Amino acid sequence: MDMGPFTWYAFFNLFAAAALLSGVFFMAVGALSLNRLQDCYARLHGASK
Repeated sequence: MDMGPFTWYAFFNLFAAAALLSGVFFMAVGALSLNRLQDCYARLHGASK
């Protein structure tokens, strides 16, 4: 499959944009779940005492 340099460049740009977006999305989800996990952890320890 012979693609021109422009097509490769466009494909790479698309891939980079998708990777960046998914990275930001996963960071946000990770931060949210981490906050929730800490809250749940604190509640569990508060209830067990």
